[in-house]
Amino acid sequence: MTRGERALRRAARRRRPVAFWHLGPETLVVAVLERGDDEPLLLGCAGVRATPIAWSGPFAPGLLEASRACGVGTRLHVAALDVAHLGAAGPDAIELDADSGRLCVARAAIDRAVWTFRAAELRLVALTVEPIARASLARFLGEARSLAPNERSLAGDPLAAVSVAPDCETQAAALGELLSVPVGMALSAFGMVEEG
Repeated sequence: MTRGERALRRAARRRRPVAFWHLGPETLVVAVLERGDDEPLLLGCAGVRATPIAWSGPFAPGLLEASRACGVGTRLHVAALDVAHLGAAGPDAIELDADSGRLCVARAAIDRAVWTFRAAELRLVALTVEPIARASLARFLGEARSLAPNERSLAGDPLAAVSVAPDCETQAAALGELLSVPVGMALSAFGMVEEG
């Protein structure tokens, strides 16, 4: 078990909030959740959408702004790379096992995510990929399989898997399905779903 995994387990046991991120080339979403008895509690969330024409970086800009909006500077951070960062196996690719088989992630995308959090002075303790987070959400909601982002089911409504703090309801409803990946990661990190 890594140091990051131990820190996440302690945070879950102590019901400390953790920031969960979905890092995409056009969107960046953060959700702050803490473990509850039956489901996580969503305490805060924020999202940033970049115009593809104006932005060509690997992740949408706005990490610092989104972290400030949710007040997550001193929290533990867990991130998932968007499916856009998955690709073919190659010499610089990292292979991951998932429900849908093997996934390959470019080492450069992983390094860039780690560097981005380090430069923002945010403590990144775990990094995964979107399909694994979506599969966790689907399992928690009783779905037989993980669905693609545009398919409709309970897994398309991540708010069905969490309790929402009253002062976060409006923002959570506005972000809607964009919270699927952060919620899926939280369910997994807090030990609320059985792995694969």
